Amino acid sequence: MVLVSRKTRLAVALSILSAVHGFSMHSRVVLRRGNSPVATCALAARRVRRLHLQMTATEQDEGAAAEEAFDAAAYENVAPKPGLGLVPVRTFYPQADRIIAIGDVHGDEGALIACLRMSECIDGDGNWCGGTTNVVQIGDILDRGDEERGCMERLFNLKVQAAAAGGAVHVLLGNHEAMNVDWDFDYVGLGGFDGWESRDQLHTKPSSFLSNVFSSVASGLRGSSIPRILKDRAKAFTVGTGFAALTLSEMPLVIQIGDTVCVHGGLELRHLDSGLHLLNEEVSQWLRGSAPRPPLIDDETCPIWNRSFSAPADRPLTEKNARKLEYVLSAMGASRLIVGHTPQIGGVNSFVSNLWYEG
Repeated sequence: MVLVSRKTRLAVALSILSAVHGFSMHSRVVLRRGNSPVATCALAARRVRRLHLQMTATEQDEGAAAEEAFDAAAYENVAPKPGLGLVPVRTFYPQADRIIAIGDVHGDEGALIACLRMSECIDGDGNWCGGTTNVVQIGDILDRGDEERGCMERLFNLKVQAAAAGGAVHVLLGNHEAMNVDWDFDYVGLGGFDGWESRDQLHTKPSSFLSNVFSSVASGLRGSSIPRILKDRAKAFTVGTGFAALTLSEMPLVIQIGDTVCVHGGLELRHLDSGLHLLNEEVSQWLRGSAPRPPLIDDETCPIWNRSFSAPADRPLTEKNARKLEYVLSAMGASRLIVGHTPQIGGVNSFVSNLWYEG
């Protein structure tokens, strides 16, 4: 770690990080100083940045028009309800006054509520009171905890309330969402198999798991090879037809709010070659059953699997990845990248590169 004496810059960096994260958590700011001039980053990313800006100009115009129509309709309660697989994904948003980033929830609705209350985005009744705040849930709602459906329904209901108030709730796709679509249920909690029979079915208490096991064993003896509770969850997450998969189709891989980029894992320069909105569209259409599975989903560098910028607090970001961060953000005309994915035992782990890009 190299400490610099420019106190003003340090104060600005810390205040920006505080504003981005929205509420007080333990943060670590690493300031790195090197010999690479700004031109090094600019030259490496110039081609990608030019293509990115050309594409985003059109995408932003189209996305802004769609968002305005949705916001206007939300007041009259005629917009498509979020979570039904009817709302198109959007990638680019204008600068926001306040951004609250919430990391991996993993079925813990109590923790989600605590974060929303701590950041003064919901009131005591759970309704939106955040005004024009933009809340970004960075992905991984699913697995581990037993309140996955509660988390999903809360966030998607808040989408409508926030839009009506001039704010926004963004829910991103994480690797655990993709795993469930693949019927990889290795990380599902004991109570997580229950309550997926239909969209309208209320989630039952985790204590019902054992009774479901016994009933499933009984049904197995009657000739059914797959337990009912596994069938329900698998059906719900079936691409193109499952109600949960259709909900996931409205969750983008990555979004950019002004100069802030949010993604579950990380980004590579090559992800920008074809345009981020195209990546979001390809994944969304796949989940809706109208397009083939994007090869990127199975790549370890995919935005939902990438760990280049999410180093644990006890292992600082490598110089190679710090340079990569500069290239990506420079190409996108952004100042900071917010990611989740990797557990941060000590709280929010922050990094500021030698060119003052934040990750």
